[in-house]
This record gives sequence, structure tokens and C-alpha cells, in this order.
Amino acid sequence: TKATFKAGETYSRTSIFGSRVTYVATTSDWSSVISAFNAEETPNPLLRLECDITTTYITITRADGEIELNGHTVLGVYARNNILDKTLVIENGTVTHGIDGYDGQGTYCYGTVMLENVDCGNIWNDGHKYVINSGTYEKIEMTGEAPYPSIVNIYGGYFKNIYRRFGTASAILYGGKYSFRPEDSWCASGYSVKANTDADSATYPYIVSAD
Repeated sequence: TKATFKAGETYSRTSIFGSRVTYVATTSDWSSVISAFNAEETPNPLLRLECDITTTYITITRADGEIELNGHTVLGVYARNNILDKTLVIENGTVTHGIDGYDGQGTYCYGTVMLENVDCGNIWNDGHKYVINSGTYEKIEMTGEAPYPSIVNIYGGYFKNIYRRFGTASAILYGGKYSFRPEDSWCASGYSVKANTDADSATYPYIVSAD
């Protein structure tokens, strides 16, 4: 069970980040808390939700940090982290509509977005590098152009649809289960698409795994 933290409290957590500033968003203050999280000057702060946010997308503009959905539901996330090799982590909850950079096409971001244990609608990568470790995803639309990373790396999770939309965007698959057959060219070296023999094979007939 996670402890309850106060906004701005620093604590230690066994994670990729270690000790950092924490912001806790509640029903009454989530907008101002997210603004403070975006403005935090120390690296990799944590934003922890104590409420659902289902009426609007939340907008994240900082370069790095972790969004702990904490089992809650948000309508969507605008991920606008825009510094190469800086990572924004989103984890442990539901994003009903999707994760996007900007509405429409042609505005891209350099940053990395890492997803873990997210039940998500659409992903529009908008030039980002995505690292997907686990979760369930309805659709990923890959877009981008040089010099933006424009890549989606998948290590695990469940996927209903992925397609390359335009530009230099591509996927590299190291794992995952799929309701469609991924393109062989998407698999990382030493990995391939195989038949799923697990109990969920009717829904996800294909897997990617090491050869």
C-alpha cells in the first residue's frame, strides 16, 4: 500500500528516479497541482492522482517526470515533453480517449514517453519516442519526421491496432500480444511474430518473442 504524500513532499522510492519532489492532485486542486508539476525545476518529479479527470485532457509540458495515475481515469494526456532523451512516465491507470502531443498533424516533440500498466485508447506519437512496457492499447498511429525520434518500442502489452501513418515513424517490437499480425519488418533483430498459444489467443492470436 502506498503512503499518502503531501504536495511538494520529497521522498525516496525504489524506481528509476530515486528521491524527488512529489505533487498530489485531488478533485479540488488538480489543475493548479499539474501546473506546479510542470513548473517544478528539479528533475523527475512525481505527479500522483487522487481523483479522476474526465472532462478535459491534462497537458504536460515539462521534459521529464512520472505520472502515477494511481488506478484513476483521465480523459487524455497531451504529452509535450520536448527534450531529446528526457523521459515522461505514465503508469497504472486508464486513459480513455488517448495520449497525444498536439491536435492535428505536423507539430512534433523530441521527448520520450514510457507507458506501464495503462489501459489506453489511442496513441498519436507525434514524433516522440515511445517505450511501452505493459498495458492495453486500442490503436497507435505513428507519425513523425527527421530529426525527431518518431519511433515506438514495444516490450510488452496488448494491442488492437498499430499502423504507420506517414513520415519516418516506425515501430520496433520486442514483445507484446496482438489482435492483428504485425509486420515482420517491425520485429527487432532476433525476434519474430508467432502464434499465441496462451488462453487469450482468441483475442490476441499473435505474439512477438525472441527466437
